[in-house]
Formats: sequence, structure tokens, C-alpha cells
Amino acid sequence: KEAKNHGDLLMINLKEHHKSLTDKTLLGMYWASQICRSQFYYKGDDDVWVNKWRLFDLIIKLNVRIESNIDLSSCWIGFVSSINHVPIRNKKSKYYVSYEDFNGERFPRFCSGFGYFMSRETASKVITSVPYVKKIPGIDDVYI
Repeated sequence: KEAKNHGDLLMINLKEHHKSLTDKTLLGMYWASQICRSQFYYKGDDDVWVNKWRLFDLIIKLNVRIESNIDLSSCWIGFVSSINHVPIRNKKSKYYVSYEDFNGERFPRFCSGFGYFMSRETASKVITSVPYVKKIPGIDDVYI
């Protein structure tokens, strides 16, 4: 009923599995940046608490900067790992990454997937790069 009345629910036909995380993240980012056309995009894990008042305050401050003609087209806010993490190669792990999916010995530094915030333009740039970057199933934060 919510989706029908308000058109604000994204329903996708994907198997509910950890390996689907990358595709779910990309579809949400596509929807927010291309269909919904929101000024900003927030992605957060469902088990992470967000201080909505601080987030609203941040959005207001960013909007003031936009109104002042400050370029936020590359805005991406989140926690970037300070080390290059090693992929988990244990097949029994939920976070297992095969050499076929990622053949490097260490991941590049990445913005942690527990939560990040970006401008619509940044989300669009990420979506535009998808055909050129091999997906890593289930490790969406590293891929993004």
C-alpha cells in the first residue's frame, strides 16, 4: 500500500543473500540519483544507529553551501579505512572473496559500508563507472 500510495519504496527482484549486497546497494544508489533525484544519498546498514538530528544539521549546512555556489559535486562523507584490508579467502566465511572476484592481496582503502553520505552527482558518478569496474559480490563497501 505504501509503494502504491506514495511511490517511495524500492522493490527489487533479488535473492535475499549476503552476496546480493553489492547489487542492492547499486540499485538503491541508482534509484536515489536517477529516479528520485534527491540532492543527497545516504546508505547505512540496518544495524547501525544514526543521529538523525546531526544528519539533518549536516544536510542544512550542505544546502547552505550549495546556495552559496560552493561546489559539492564530489561530496562523499564517511569513514575511510586507514589500512588496506586483506580479503578473506576462507570459503566458510560469509565475507569470503575468491581470487576470481578480486585477485589482489589487499583491498584499496575504502569508505566503510556501515554508513556514508554523498551528493547526487557523486552517486551518479559511481553508477556511471559500474560497467568498467568488476563487481565484488557481498563486499559492497569495497566495491563502491
